[in-house]
Amino acid sequence: FYVFLAGVLIVIGLNVFGHLRAIQPVYKNIKIPIKKKNPEATSVRLALISDVHLGTIIGVKRLSRIVERINKINPDAVIIAGDLVDEDIQPVIRKNMGRYLEQLKSPVFAVTGNHEYIGGVERSLSYLKKFNIRYLRDEWLEWNGLILAGREDRDRQRYTGKRRETIKDLLKDVDHTKPVILIDHQPLEMNEKQKNGVDFTISGHTHNGQSWPLNFITKASFQVSYGYTLWENMHVYVSSGVGGWGPPVRIGTRAEIVQMDLEFL
Repeated sequence: FYVFLAGVLIVIGLNVFGHLRAIQPVYKNIKIPIKKKNPEATSVRLALISDVHLGTIIGVKRLSRIVERINKINPDAVIIAGDLVDEDIQPVIRKNMGRYLEQLKSPVFAVTGNHEYIGGVERSLSYLKKFNIRYLRDEWLEWNGLILAGREDRDRQRYTGKRRETIKDLLKDVDHTKPVILIDHQPLEMNEKQKNGVDFTISGHTHNGQSWPLNFITKASFQVSYGYTLWENMHVYVSSGVGGWGPPVRIGTRAEIVQMDLEFL
């Protein structure tokens, strides 16, 4: 009986601990030194979030806290690296969660994730784009002396039958004398990105496994499954996400909002 009781208490304690780690994102601050480029600014601050999974489980209360914390960073721009919504956009529309996204004080750039495609990407984006979110869908633009490029999620082909553009085709006309930042929800094709002149690539998707021991699966599945690394001369950051999928529990990982200070040397 006492062994059983101890087991129950441990499970309850772990889930309470994991729930607190899921709903209370930490700030993470990284500095990215980019050399031999000619941007308009000497430094740029970006706030990164990914994998919010707005919907039934993650709603207004958590979203409003996320927006408040991002605004405290006072970034030059906000990057949303996919899976802003969960599979069903209807709870987001019903509660009009977009009005909280509209409170972000900086320009917002986003890409699609696999969950936008699962739920119907055009319906989701037709709602979200009303709130000053600029989706980059296999396209790029020049902003603040940088090239910001965004890829459609890899699962586009699975759900629509249409392939996304290759990295080579996407970046063929960019000015590589400027820093090239590529946002791609799933952290794949690192060699292709590096060979095609990407200076810094940003992803999410993995949740860093979300809860132990699933982080071992994501490490085996992706070239970079979490955090910062230097891939030859290309900077890489993969976020564990600010939200999560399924039960709001994280054990062995943390929800995060990332402050990225780009310094041009």
